[in-house]
Amino acid sequence: MAVAAAPYEGVFQRALLELKFRRREVLAELLARPAIAAFRRASRNHGVSAAGEFPAAVVAVPVPFWRGRRRGFNQAELLARQVTRELGIPLVRGVLRRRSRPPQTLVSPSARRRNVRGAFRAGRLPERLAGRPLLLVDDVFTTGSTVEAAVRALIRAGAGPVDVLTVARAVSAASR
Repeated sequence: MAVAAAPYEGVFQRALLELKFRRREVLAELLARPAIAAFRRASRNHGVSAAGEFPAAVVAVPVPFWRGRRRGFNQAELLARQVTRELGIPLVRGVLRRRSRPPQTLVSPSARRRNVRGAFRAGRLPERLAGRPLLLVDDVFTTGSTVEAAVRALIRAGAGPVDVLTVARAVSAASR
Protein backbone atom coordinates (compact mmCIF):
# COMPACT_ATOMS: atom_id res chain seq x y z
CA MET A 1 0.00 0.00 0.00
CA ALA A 2 1.34 3.43 -0.95
CA VAL A 3 -0.31 6.44 0.69
CA ALA A 4 0.21 10.15 0.06
CA ALA A 5 -1.58 12.99 1.84
CA ALA A 6 -1.89 15.40 -1.07
CA PRO A 7 -0.87 16.18 -4.63
CA TYR A 8 2.61 17.65 -5.00
CA GLU A 9 1.43 21.15 -5.85
CA GLY A 10 0.43 24.39 -4.20
CA VAL A 11 1.08 24.76 -0.50
CA PHE A 12 2.35 21.19 -0.09
CA GLN A 13 4.94 21.64 -2.83
CA ARG A 14 6.09 24.99 -1.44
CA ALA A 15 6.31 23.66 2.11
CA LEU A 16 8.25 20.56 1.06
CA LEU A 17 10.71 22.67 -0.92
CA GLU A 18 11.14 24.99 2.08
CA LEU A 19 11.78 21.98 4.33
CA LYS A 20 14.20 20.34 1.93
CA PHE A 21 16.20 23.26 0.58
CA ARG A 22 15.79 26.05 3.12
CA ARG A 23 16.03 23.83 6.18
CA ARG A 24 12.68 24.89 7.60
CA GLU A 25 12.65 21.85 9.89
CA VAL A 26 9.60 23.08 11.80
CA LEU A 27 7.58 22.23 8.68
CA ALA A 28 8.25 18.49 9.15
CA GLU A 29 5.73 18.28 11.99
CA LEU A 30 3.10 20.23 10.05
CA LEU A 31 3.62 18.17 6.88
CA ALA A 32 3.61 14.85 8.71
CA ARG A 33 0.16 15.43 10.23
CA PRO A 34 -1.86 15.08 7.01
CA ALA A 35 0.32 12.15 5.92
CA ILE A 36 -0.39 10.34 9.19
CA ALA A 37 -4.11 11.06 8.84
CA ALA A 38 -4.03 9.68 5.28
CA PHE A 39 -2.23 6.54 6.49
CA ARG A 40 -4.81 6.01 9.22
CA ARG A 41 -7.67 6.38 6.73
CA ALA A 42 -6.03 4.00 4.26
CA SER A 43 -5.26 1.51 7.03
CA ARG A 44 -8.91 1.39 8.06
CA ASN A 45 -9.99 0.99 4.45
CA HIS A 46 -7.40 -1.68 3.61
CA GLY A 47 -7.35 -3.78 6.76
CA VAL A 48 -4.58 -1.95 8.67
CA SER A 49 -1.74 -2.47 6.16
CA ALA A 50 -0.75 -4.57 3.20
CA ALA A 51 0.24 -7.28 5.69
CA GLY A 52 -3.02 -7.14 7.58
CA GLU A 53 -1.26 -5.95 10.71
CA PHE A 54 0.13 -2.66 11.93
CA PRO A 55 3.73 -1.87 10.88
CA ALA A 56 6.29 -2.94 13.46
CA ALA A 57 8.62 -0.03 12.69
CA VAL A 58 9.25 2.96 10.47
CA VAL A 59 12.19 3.36 8.09
CA ALA A 60 12.99 6.67 6.39
CA VAL A 61 14.25 6.74 2.81
CA PRO A 62 17.90 7.74 3.25
CA VAL A 63 19.79 10.37 1.33
CA PRO A 64 23.34 9.65 0.12
CA PHE A 65 25.91 10.35 2.84
CA TRP A 66 27.39 13.41 1.14
CA ARG A 67 23.98 14.99 0.56
CA GLY A 68 22.94 14.47 4.17
CA ARG A 69 26.25 15.87 5.33
CA ARG A 70 25.90 18.96 3.12
CA ARG A 71 22.27 19.62 4.10
CA GLY A 72 22.77 18.66 7.71
CA PHE A 73 19.58 16.55 7.81
CA ASN A 74 17.41 14.09 5.93
CA GLN A 75 13.92 15.46 5.30
CA ALA A 76 12.42 11.95 5.12
CA GLU A 77 13.86 11.14 8.54
CA LEU A 78 12.42 14.35 10.02
CA LEU A 79 9.01 13.31 8.71
CA ALA A 80 9.50 9.72 9.90
CA ARG A 81 10.26 10.91 13.44
CA GLN A 82 6.87 12.62 13.54
CA VAL A 83 5.19 9.48 12.20
CA THR A 84 6.81 7.34 14.91
CA ARG A 85 5.74 9.73 17.66
CA GLU A 86 2.16 9.78 16.46
CA LEU A 87 1.82 6.06 15.70
CA GLY A 88 3.84 4.86 18.69
CA ILE A 89 6.17 2.59 16.74
CA PRO A 90 9.97 2.81 16.59
CA LEU A 91 12.10 4.46 13.93
CA VAL A 92 14.81 2.11 12.70
CA ARG A 93 17.89 4.00 11.56
CA GLY A 94 20.93 2.73 9.71
CA VAL A 95 19.26 -0.34 8.19
CA LEU A 96 18.85 1.19 4.75
CA ARG A 97 21.76 2.92 3.03
CA ARG A 98 21.80 4.81 -0.22
CA ARG A 99 24.64 4.91 -2.69
CA SER A 100 25.37 8.17 -4.38
CA ARG A 101 23.46 8.68 -7.61
CA PRO A 102 22.29 11.82 -9.41
CA PRO A 103 19.21 13.25 -7.65
CA GLN A 104 16.00 11.87 -9.14
CA THR A 105 14.84 15.42 -9.88
CA LEU A 106 17.72 15.75 -12.37
CA VAL A 107 16.88 12.53 -14.21
CA SER A 108 14.11 12.10 -16.77
CA PRO A 109 11.08 10.15 -15.56
CA SER A 110 11.89 7.33 -17.98
CA ALA A 111 15.45 6.99 -16.60
CA ARG A 112 14.58 7.13 -12.89
CA ARG A 113 14.17 3.37 -12.43
CA ARG A 114 17.65 2.79 -13.92
CA ASN A 115 19.09 5.59 -11.78
CA VAL A 116 18.05 3.94 -8.50
CA ARG A 117 18.74 0.34 -9.53
CA GLY A 118 21.19 -0.93 -6.94
CA ALA A 119 21.16 2.41 -5.12
CA PHE A 120 19.89 0.96 -1.84
CA ARG A 121 21.51 -1.57 0.42
CA ALA A 122 19.78 -2.87 3.50
CA GLY A 123 21.78 -4.23 6.36
CA ARG A 124 20.54 -6.98 8.57
CA LEU A 125 17.24 -6.15 10.22
CA PRO A 126 17.02 -6.48 13.98
CA GLU A 127 15.68 -9.95 14.78
CA ARG A 128 12.46 -8.52 16.22
CA LEU A 129 11.67 -7.05 12.77
CA ALA A 130 12.49 -10.07 10.61
CA GLY A 131 9.42 -10.93 8.56
CA ARG A 132 7.42 -8.10 10.13
CA PRO A 133 5.65 -5.35 8.19
CA LEU A 134 7.42 -1.99 7.94
CA LEU A 135 6.38 1.54 6.99
CA LEU A 136 8.75 3.35 4.62
CA VAL A 137 8.52 7.16 4.80
CA ASP A 138 9.61 9.65 2.14
CA ASP A 139 8.71 13.22 1.27
CA VAL A 140 7.43 12.94 -2.32
CA PHE A 141 6.26 10.01 -4.45
CA THR A 142 6.97 10.92 -8.07
CA THR A 143 7.39 7.88 -10.34
CA GLY A 144 7.69 5.38 -7.48
CA SER A 145 11.17 4.29 -8.57
CA THR A 146 12.89 5.39 -5.38
CA VAL A 147 10.48 3.74 -2.96
CA GLU A 148 10.29 0.62 -5.13
CA ALA A 149 14.08 0.21 -4.98
CA ALA A 150 14.09 0.86 -1.22
CA VAL A 151 11.25 -1.60 -0.61
CA ARG A 152 13.07 -4.30 -2.60
CA ALA A 153 16.22 -3.79 -0.52
CA LEU A 154 14.24 -4.05 2.74
CA ILE A 155 12.50 -7.23 1.63
CA ARG A 156 15.84 -8.76 0.55
CA ALA A 157 17.08 -7.96 4.06
CA GLY A 158 14.22 -9.96 5.58
CA ALA A 159 11.40 -7.46 6.09
CA GLY A 160 7.82 -8.54 5.66
CA PRO A 161 5.47 -6.42 3.54
CA VAL A 162 6.46 -2.76 3.32
CA ASP A 163 3.89 0.02 3.11
CA VAL A 164 4.91 3.46 1.83
CA LEU A 165 3.86 6.81 3.25
CA THR A 166 4.67 10.16 1.63
CA VAL A 167 3.48 13.67 2.22
CA ALA A 168 2.76 14.30 -1.45
CA ARG A 169 2.42 12.50 -4.74
CA ALA A 170 3.36 14.05 -8.06
CA VAL A 171 0.44 14.23 -10.44
CA SER A 172 1.26 14.21 -14.12
CA ALA A 173 -0.59 16.50 -16.48
CA ALA A 174 -1.84 13.43 -18.35
CA SER A 175 -3.62 12.05 -15.28
CA ARG A 176 -5.55 15.24 -14.53
